[in-house]
Amino acid sequence: MALLGTALAFLATQPDARFPALLGVWLSALGGLAALLLKRLAKPKPIPSALKVLGASFALRLLLAAAGLALVRSHPYAFAAGFFGIYFTLQWVEIGYVLAEQRRGRGG
Repeated sequence: MALLGTALAFLATQPDARFPALLGVWLSALGGLAALLLKRLAKPKPIPSALKVLGASFALRLLLAAAGLALVRSHPYAFAAGFFGIYFTLQWVEIGYVLAEQRRGRGG
């Protein structure tokens, strides 16, 4: 996903908008990777623990988005397009992972 986002960022019509778009893609990919690792750690634990992990991964992504926007002042829309383009796609990956782990835990 991040490689596709990187390739799409290079299609930016303004050359100075490429870096903000790339930064958005990679910060979002980093947040998604961290979220999957956190969810994997919380897998054997009960629901309240899983909800804490969900909140922590959301807070991490919020911090990454805020940091990226603070770094990129010239083209915030390019950053947002890169960040949220990957973010929404990774949400489906995470939902699929959680559902697959839930099925595996039930033996199905």
